[in-house]
Amino acid sequence: ETEPDSAMLKLAEMADGFLHHNRPILRGIDDSVIRPAAARAIVIRSGRGLAPTALPLETGIPLLATGGQQKNAIALSNCSQAILGPHTGDLDSLSTCQHFHRQREALCQLYQCEPQYIVHDLHPDYYSTRWARQQSLPTIEVQHHHAHIASVMLEHGLLGEQVLGLVCDGTGYGNDGTIWGGEFLLASSKEFKRVGHLMPFSLPGGEAAIHEPWRIAAALLSSACGTERAMEICDLQFMSKSAKSILPLIQSGNHSPKTTSLGRLFDGFAALILERDESRFDGEFPMLLEARATQNSTTAPYRFPIIESSDHYELDWREAIEQLVLDLQSDCPETEMATRFHLGLASGLCDGVMLVPDVPIVLAGGCFQNRLLLELVVDQLRNRGRNVFWSQRLPINDGGLAAGQLAIASALISQFS
Repeated sequence: ETEPDSAMLKLAEMADGFLHHNRPILRGIDDSVIRPAAARAIVIRSGRGLAPTALPLETGIPLLATGGQQKNAIALSNCSQAILGPHTGDLDSLSTCQHFHRQREALCQLYQCEPQYIVHDLHPDYYSTRWARQQSLPTIEVQHHHAHIASVMLEHGLLGEQVLGLVCDGTGYGNDGTIWGGEFLLASSKEFKRVGHLMPFSLPGGEAAIHEPWRIAAALLSSACGTERAMEICDLQFMSKSAKSILPLIQSGNHSPKTTSLGRLFDGFAALILERDESRFDGEFPMLLEARATQNSTTAPYRFPIIESSDHYELDWREAIEQLVLDLQSDCPETEMATRFHLGLASGLCDGVMLVPDVPIVLAGGCFQNRLLLELVVDQLRNRGRNVFWSQRLPINDGGLAAGQLAIASALISQFS
């Protein structure tokens, strides 16, 4: 909020006083948020003191990338650089969408750039996608997780190479129209192949499961233990009668889209370990689970085996759920269960990565805001002789998407011209 009168009106019930200045705020910008991890830093939010962030990128023509829906930030190419603007926010409200347009106009004015293409996400319901498609300029659509990988490639000068991207986040629209989020993608700046992913599970009630992770917990129990045993476990645990009532819904597949999202898997495990059912804000359950865990190498990890088929592989979480149920029934401490989950998940992810040899490894997506998970994966992969890269100047979450969108669009334009 940049207008004093509006701020006083909106914040009157929570603020005891207001400090004004006689100079108006011309361009509102949030504070940057940075977290130390793996002896480096990861950017959670790029704002004051960091943005705009410019990286070398030869595009030939000016481009505008609109980013994603959550943690939105736009990016601009002025033919020789990719310039990521400051944090805009979640495009779920009118005020944030208006801020999106102010940021776009300010960035174009600052760099005296008139884009000739607009680059956007695949997701048809993102505001950034709908706005891009309504414009008169030609558009280029880029898959969400490919953009995550390209953002890291751009930052580390890897755009000319093939990499294996391990992309772990909450939601991304896949090429098959399902919700991705736990992906092993063999990628270049022009294309990618999905070589592996998290074993799919149901989201009972669709988006409602994001706000009520007990739904995800019930789906995981049903898949790993069977419906009858899941009902017995629901009786023994914190879960309400509602959990039992949706088990038939899960079995039928109605209103229960499948996902491979690691962020949602975190939600389901956290709901069981912490015995909580409703999330108050995005990322609350994974944050609480990380806070409970320790980097204790003597703790036995849960098992996340890899299941291989002829054309891809899956990271299987069912055995980990069965082990967790035994721990819950024996009143195992939350700290020990949270630690076992992190250790096992990191080991399983690294096992999946090692199936693709001889290429650099890129870690991307909002799940790697989790310092413990990032450090466990980085340490294990380095101990196995792999080169590992992740974002350190650009946001590791969806705030860095637009930079990756620019990199991919530039490569595609260069290829076809």
